[in-house]
Amino acid sequence: MIAEPSQKKEDSVKKGKILLLTLFISFSFFFNKNLGPFYPILDNSFVLATIYGAISAFGFIWILSFKVNMRILTLILPQVVFIIFSQILFLDLFFEQTFGRVYETILMFTLLVVFFLLTHTVLLTSNVFAVSSFRKIPLEAVAKTTIYIISSLSIFFATYGFLSLPIPTIFAIIPLLIFYFFSIVFLLSHFYLEISTVFSNALLAFWSLFLILVGAILFSSRVEFVALLLTMVFYFSVGLFISKREQISSLKILEYLFILILIVFFTFYFSLF
Repeated sequence: MIAEPSQKKEDSVKKGKILLLTLFISFSFFFNKNLGPFYPILDNSFVLATIYGAISAFGFIWILSFKVNMRILTLILPQVVFIIFSQILFLDLFFEQTFGRVYETILMFTLLVVFFLLTHTVLLTSNVFAVSSFRKIPLEAVAKTTIYIISSLSIFFATYGFLSLPIPTIFAIIPLLIFYFFSIVFLLSHFYLEISTVFSNALLAFWSLFLILVGAILFSSRVEFVALLLTMVFYFSVGLFISKREQISSLKILEYLFILILIVFFTFYFSLF
């Protein structure tokens, strides 16, 4: 009876910290983009995304009141950093190309609201995983579904971002592939306890992303279509391993393959014509 009010108080404090961190990340980015950059180094999209990734890392540890274990430090915290890094990279590069008119400011503010909600959801979900690394909680099942969807979105953000950087494509592909692999590892670690199983499944899913990425870059010059294609490949390939424990049927596998074929066809069709 004594522990319950104490637990509720701790949860309320965490929610307040999550809201504060989300507000800081969202609005500081918005003001820097509209009124800045306040420092020349913040004009570099990759550096800016890295800085926000570092802020999210320190902020998340602060949310947990510095109560962390090895699982949080090696799997949960890096996933938070990866997702927020990809969101900032996408937003900054997207508006680097289109920002300048009044309606685009409105569009940016709208996207910022979406970004705020995504960031808040990521931090809340990651907090659930952090708590579940100490004790079982019922919200873990919902958190797994949520992080699966958000991780898929981060693949789109990262692909669009890295391929839009003003650097040779080969130098964009290398960090992008690293991002893919560890994003798969972080996601699967919520579904599989054995680290060997996580890495073996991650490698299989990674190869499908690697092959599709190379093929898409060779045949398409439209970054948004490449990003969309890789997002869907990630969603379905990783989804196969997530669904393994539910013993998916052969019909379900054929359904995934059929959808993938359609995605590949329409992506290349719109890219070429």
